[in-house]
Amino acid sequence: MEPSVIAKDDRGHPKVLLVATVSSTLWAFYRHLPVFLRDRGIQMDLAAADGPELGWFSSEYDVQCHALPLTRSISPVKDWRAIRLLAEIVRNGQYDIVHGMSPKGGLIAMKAAQAAGVTRRVYSLLGLPAETAKGFLRWLLVQAEQSTISTATTVLAVSDSLRQRICQTGGVDPDRIHVLGDGTSCGIDLDRFSRTNEVIAKGVELRRELDLPGDAFVIGFAGRIVRDKGIDDLVRAFQKVAESCANAYLLLVGDFEPGRGRIESDTQTVIEGHNRIRRVPFTWDLVPYYEAMDLVALPSYREGFPYLLLEAAAMNLPTVASRATGCVDATIDGETGLLVNVGDVDELANALERLIADEPLRQRLGEAGRARVETLFSEQRLLEKHWRLYTTLMENENRAPIGSM
Repeated sequence: MEPSVIAKDDRGHPKVLLVATVSSTLWAFYRHLPVFLRDRGIQMDLAAADGPELGWFSSEYDVQCHALPLTRSISPVKDWRAIRLLAEIVRNGQYDIVHGMSPKGGLIAMKAAQAAGVTRRVYSLLGLPAETAKGFLRWLLVQAEQSTISTATTVLAVSDSLRQRICQTGGVDPDRIHVLGDGTSCGIDLDRFSRTNEVIAKGVELRRELDLPGDAFVIGFAGRIVRDKGIDDLVRAFQKVAESCANAYLLLVGDFEPGRGRIESDTQTVIEGHNRIRRVPFTWDLVPYYEAMDLVALPSYREGFPYLLLEAAAMNLPTVASRATGCVDATIDGETGLLVNVGDVDELANALERLIADEPLRQRLGEAGRARVETLFSEQRLLEKHWRLYTTLMENENRAPIGSM
């Protein structure tokens, strides 16, 4: 039986504040959740560091947004100020539920909600940066995650492998971590990620614009071009593939990032100089780029639940991924794609070459991937599970039977 939406008191409908470090996280993973909830009697407002996406939420969906002085890097003074400001926002807004995500956004949200007296504090674990960090930074990240989880009253992980990893890495009680449905944040918009005639035409035109030959076999990637995504390994593997496959091309959709996670300088040199590598800046309109690809590769070192692999699967594309946290939930080896060991360049190159040479296998994997996304990861299914979570929390405080959702 579906839980009914309950009016909390004479102030009206339940109110939820969704908090992330950067506004792009909200736009990428939770774009349609506020409107979905509004239609069902729940008001959801948003808070994050100021960015264009907050303006998009406000203008396109009429969602109330709060800009916070947040950065991804650790800054004790600024972070304390952000907690105080957010606590004031929560008190003034009289929010019933505060839902935070990402390491920094989650910590700020949980501490602010606790300070404001909110008893329903939900934390979504989207990934685990500590998994690939070392030394003092690793220790610090683990401590921060433990603090966030201990402050939250409900803790969600976006994949089962991430749930297992945080329990191993952070010493967290497995009974404290839950996964909504089969995972992801809010699923995949199957209408948007679909091979319509219009999309197919755009893909053909895009290949012309990118100066790709008619017989080009395009290996694709979209996202941040950083070390943890396995870009160094992908470029090395592609160099091997290019020697044996004269029509193989690599298409990277994303931006180089500076700082601790940047790729090797030699890798960037290859990307910028190789005549069969194309790189374009990141765009929110990825559908035509998927259509221009023949397969998608993500040899990542860690993930939460990589949307890249699910979006590609929804577009009937086979995927090649590493056996890393999150990737093993998104790609099923031999069923929707191929899995390779983390950091194994030769195995990655062999998997790419195998799919290039075997069109029937590519077609079978792509069709199975689309069917799996339709069954387990549709946006509608995950939106409904968030609605059920919030309404159940309103009825039962922090004793929601999440495992049954």
